[in-house]
Amino acid sequence: VLSSDPHFAAASGFLEHCLASDVALAVPTLARVEVACALSRRSGDPTTTLDLVTSLFVDRGLTEQAVDAPLAAVAARAGSMLGLRGADACYLALAVLLDAPLITLDRELIARAGGITPAAWLRLHSGERAGD
Repeated sequence: VLSSDPHFAAASGFLEHCLASDVALAVPTLARVEVACALSRRSGDPTTTLDLVTSLFVDRGLTEQAVDAPLAAVAARAGSMLGLRGADACYLALAVLLDAPLITLDRELIARAGGITPAAWLRLHSGERAGD
């Protein structure tokens, strides 16, 4: 499922670079739900998908941040101001609270919230010419 995605190479390269370079990665807890549901819908195999998602979140060293009241408040304000979807606003809020770049493949987050693609981040931080 993942390898057939047009963004697989760039996203995988980004994750591998971050792992090798000890770059901390953080996502809101709802990311696990979003990834699991999206992959399961595409693959039709929930058991394999759940194993894959667990591996992705544990083995790749992702830090999961609960969507607590402070994060939700920032998300509600930013999402309302920028016209974002609720889940997308949570990703932006976490980046704001951590003073970190918003790495995303979502075109709306790139256009409205200053997000950057994994490939663009790699070009800035490793000199690689990964495709967008």
